Amino acid sequence: MKLTHAGRTLYSHKYGPSQEPGAQPRIPGSGWYTITETGHRDHLPAGSLSTSSSLSLHFYADAGRNQQIRAYITRFSPEALNSRNQAASGSTTTIDLGMRRDGTGDSTIGRRVGLRSTVTDTHGDSSTTTVHNAYAVS
Repeated sequence: MKLTHAGRTLYSHKYGPSQEPGAQPRIPGSGWYTITETGHRDHLPAGSLSTSSSLSLHFYADAGRNQQIRAYITRFSPEALNSRNQAASGSTTTIDLGMRRDGTGDSTIGRRVGLRSTVTDTHGDSSTTTVHNAYAVS
């Protein structure tokens, strides 16, 4: 896990597979912060897909208030893949997107969702498409 503010790393720690988070980083003042975390799955057969995933939470912290990070976590559920996460050649694969957001008890927080897709090829070329305010969550 890494916590950054204004391009500066405030906290960084690498956790093991069964290790619980220890000390919690403190936010030094009001402003925009980013927490990033990457998870890896080990001991998979050679050539396995989905060996890692990452999450980035970008949020505004108010040092004068006790608050919860208003985070959304997206779940991707591709259909029609085999046990090695492969689709048939030339096929179209539908990916259901689910969203989890733990409540904060703050009714003033809107629940509007944007969608972003980044595709990166084996050469490192990438393309990102973003749909702002794609839908609302009740």
